Amino acid sequence: MKTATREKEQDVVDAQTVLIVDDESDLRVALSEYLRSKGLKVLETGDGLDALVQVKRTRPSAIVLDLMLPRLGGIEALKRVRAIDPGIAIHVITGVDDPELWRQARLGGATTVFRKPFDFDELLAAVNGSRLEDNAPPAEAKRAPGASPRSPVTSSKGQILVVDDEEEVCSLLAEYLPKQGYVVRVALNGATAVREVVNQAPDVVLLDLNMPVLGGIEALATIRALAPRTKVIMLSGQSDLDRAKESIAAGAFDYITKPFGLVYLTQTIETALLADELAN
Repeated sequence: MKTATREKEQDVVDAQTVLIVDDESDLRVALSEYLRSKGLKVLETGDGLDALVQVKRTRPSAIVLDLMLPRLGGIEALKRVRAIDPGIAIHVITGVDDPELWRQARLGGATTVFRKPFDFDELLAAVNGSRLEDNAPPAEAKRAPGASPRSPVTSSKGQILVVDDEEEVCSLLAEYLPKQGYVVRVALNGATAVREVVNQAPDVVLLDLNMPVLGGIEALATIRALAPRTKVIMLSGQSDLDRAKESIAAGAFDYITKPFGLVYLTQTIETALLADELAN
């Protein structure tokens, strides 16, 4: 009987997905390798904003969360993870010797708090223990009695304007992005894109850098003036660091080089939308 119980618990362990959030790459890599060696599936990121994107997309069972993070601090990330899914076990790790900070982490919903350097075996035990508990269902799954589930047809993650003079790129994204839950419009040049923004500002613009009629940098400046909240992600067939810096300086959220992976593009769009949500 004990053997059967241990095998059952091991099956639960093997099904566990752990997200490690720490900007110390050496620690992150070492901890990831250790947890994988114990049969856990591991995801990694180095900043708090991307952590929220991964939580929304993958819903890990547990998170190992550093408190000192770029783009979004650990305490704020902790609170927002709790709002997204109260059932995720969050194990805070920190090198800061500040009892008040530890108290804030626990008040924010931390399952455990570990002071760096910590024992990997103790963290593993905490992860395994928290996973064997009956966690609450994801926040999105909760709805009032009698309410209908959210419809994927009427629901939208956001509106995206694709601006590119390559019709193949526009067709690809116009077919792919709606399957990911987005409403998509297309413009084949910068001037048309500006008119589309005037008619209705999208949440995100995917803007080609090199276009006829109105170039990408010029269109970027106009779009930013017309719709300051719209996030603009530049697309370019050239890996040019100077142009990338120029685009970011002009207000672009990010710069992606063609050919790009659709999964990576989707993650960048999700991060852009989340950044806008956090800013408001």
